[in-house]
Amino acid sequence: MNFTVFEQSDGPGGVWHDNHYPGCEVDVPIFRYSNTFTNYSWTENYASQKELECYCESIIDQFSLSKHLQFNSKVEQIAWDESWAKYQVRLADGRSEYFSVVVSAVGLLSNPKVPDWPGLDEFRGPKFHSARWEHEHDLSGKTVAVVGTGSSGTQVVGTLAPSVGQLLVFQREPGWIWPKKKRSLTPEEPKTLRAIRLCEVVASDEGVLAKPPL
Repeated sequence: MNFTVFEQSDGPGGVWHDNHYPGCEVDVPIFRYSNTFTNYSWTENYASQKELECYCESIIDQFSLSKHLQFNSKVEQIAWDESWAKYQVRLADGRSEYFSVVVSAVGLLSNPKVPDWPGLDEFRGPKFHSARWEHEHDLSGKTVAVVGTGSSGTQVVGTLAPSVGQLLVFQREPGWIWPKKKRSLTPEEPKTLRAIRLCEVVASDEGVLAKPPL
């Protein structure tokens, strides 16, 4: 099959490549977040960012996808060309290519929203978005402010709290949080749970997900 994947980052993984803040991990059980057609030995029931990035790389290797991937290739415009009866894809580096089918997979988290609060430019300390974490700063013993308590904010707060001097958390409204009960998987669990997923059937007429008994 002839296809091309344009990726604006310098490596695969999307959100799991660009986000690498402390505590970054998936908040969905890994066997609901991974493919049934791949055989990957997960180590934990909630995978970390690094393992998710390795998982993406393993899929690329397993299906020999490297030849179809172009990194550091940001798409700036897609337009239908009537004369060619194809889509013209224009890239930031000036290239243009034509395709019969285009699938948009830009995601919702590729462009972090940076606030424009008054006085933020005059703040002398380090300031950065969680999606663009600056690891060169040692926050040990420092006073740190985290704005937002979404998935990323919650993970950052829980990871930084034991090491920083003072942690200030700002949120618009409180949310419900409960333990994920993260744990390591036994060597047998990945094979067993994958087999169960492969046996699942969707009764589309009733909207029921049926599973075989364990």
